[in-house]
Amino acid sequence: MIINFICDTMSNLKISVSIIGGTDGLGKWFAKFLKENDKCNKDNKNNKNNNRNNNSNNNSNNNNNDFNFDITITGRNTEKGTTVSQELGVKYCSNNIEATKNADIVIIAVPISHTLSVIEEVAPHMAKGSILMDMTSVKEKPALKMVEFTKEGVSVIPTHPMFGPSVPSIAEQVVILTPVEKCDNKHFEKVKKFLENAEAKVIVIEPQKHDEIISVIQGLTHFIHISLGSTLRELGISIKDSRNFASPIYEMMINMVGRIVGQNANLYADIQMNNDRTTNVHDTFIQECIKLRDTVKNRDKKAFIEDMELTSKYFGEETKKGLYYSNKAVNAIVNENMALKHAIGKEISLKHIYTGEIYNGVLKNIIEDKLIIKDLKNDKKEYELNIYEFNIL
Repeated sequence: MIINFICDTMSNLKISVSIIGGTDGLGKWFAKFLKENDKCNKDNKNNKNNNRNNNSNNNSNNNNNDFNFDITITGRNTEKGTTVSQELGVKYCSNNIEATKNADIVIIAVPISHTLSVIEEVAPHMAKGSILMDMTSVKEKPALKMVEFTKEGVSVIPTHPMFGPSVPSIAEQVVILTPVEKCDNKHFEKVKKFLENAEAKVIVIEPQKHDEIISVIQGLTHFIHISLGSTLRELGISIKDSRNFASPIYEMMINMVGRIVGQNANLYADIQMNNDRTTNVHDTFIQECIKLRDTVKNRDKKAFIEDMELTSKYFGEETKKGLYYSNKAVNAIVNENMALKHAIGKEISLKHIYTGEIYNGVLKNIIEDKLIIKDLKNDKKEYELNIYEFNIL
């Protein structure tokens, strides 16, 4: 990831990036991102050369084309590592220390519960002038550990991408940088610039402040949605049937609960359990739930209204923003569903959200969340596609 900006002063050199834990999750995502970025920049360079005679001036983001990523991923499962390395066109190494020794940049992308021990393992072996990063959702302890175990001359840049490996692009995604005392300013500014050029939303904050706000942004948010899911489970509510009666708000809530509980439970457990500040956040939330429950149980309408109005006042203009954004989300879904219903019997084009694969055909029918598409070239061939996986072109 950092190669692009380093190449301002290291043009034409091959820069080695080792991603510890790069066979899965965000580690794999960034290995793929770097590989594609390398190819993209080379393609842009060729296009630039080809278009010189066309007076093309649209090259403001193509300033650092003469570089080369030499990407290595590590992972405990050799068979998986070999498969992923072949899939991405990168190298695989089964030994974290060997992958670290000669790397210009080392990115630690292992589960949170293993991050500190991996830092202790690899940080002492990093070369002077290299850069060490991590990608965990907790920053204070990893940052301190990296500072403790790296030698003089190693730049430490703790990083937190606020997205998962299912996103198709880094554009418009939040990436938090938490620089520490061993963070070389020149390296840091180039990291920041690279991410901004990739259209990420970059936020710079101290590691301690990061953990405080993330205890709410992730700690509270995930806690609430996981609790909602388990509550529905304990009540024996049929999620599928309940959608038939759903208000827009309920529908959005169910989608968010499903999004969270359907993902890596180990990751979410680590997020909840490795930030020391989440306990206080949880306790405050539970206290407020008990207070609200008692207010409702006691039929104290005055107290209910006062508390809700007090919260509305606290939110201020954010209440309007919340209303407008939620309306936009609801309307987008409604409009897409209506467009699909009106398209039955007509030719349509669909693009898969993650793979980018295009499907062209006649929309034969819609059955619940399934689109029945008849192939244009073969009348006997039909596709059954999930509505939620595709965008209409």
